[in-house]
Amino acid sequence: MKRLLISIVLLLTACASSAPQPNTPPPLPEWEMMPGGIVESLCRRLRQDALGENSALVLVRTTQPIANAQSLTALAAASAKRKSGERNMNALRAQRSIPIETVAGSCAWQAVDAVDPLRHGDTMIVELSSPLQNPFEWRNVGIFARVSLGGSHASWYWISIAPYGGGWAVAQITPLVM
Repeated sequence: MKRLLISIVLLLTACASSAPQPNTPPPLPEWEMMPGGIVESLCRRLRQDALGENSALVLVRTTQPIANAQSLTALAAASAKRKSGERNMNALRAQRSIPIETVAGSCAWQAVDAVDPLRHGDTMIVELSSPLQNPFEWRNVGIFARVSLGGSHASWYWISIAPYGGGWAVAQITPLVM
């Protein structure tokens, strides 16, 4: 009986130590290229919001350092589990530039290297950040999306992503109020 109890205790200890720790943030994806499925999911959401519905959308082909204190404040307001006054600028430091895969889908993407205000002044432009940790919801990783008309009058979205089947999938796209 004593051996059985010791075996059960050892088994439970081993299981507890291998389980994800609740205070450990999920890892960020280590992509060499952002998957096209994320862009397609955003496209579908933009179509629901009637943005760029009858025209091509311009997509900046690499992630941009668009996440800033203002976008984190908007994310805090949208986060149900936020801790009041918490703002973690370390999330902003993790931004890096990676290429974005475009796939044939719901949107006719026109990929560009940079926004040209003269050329794209009346065009819907989409810019994405690299994946980062949501500092207000510990287990949430996502991507900021900035959708603007020629670089002005931006609408912002938070694209929550989660590990799924050996890759990453879009969990939810939330509009942010700036």
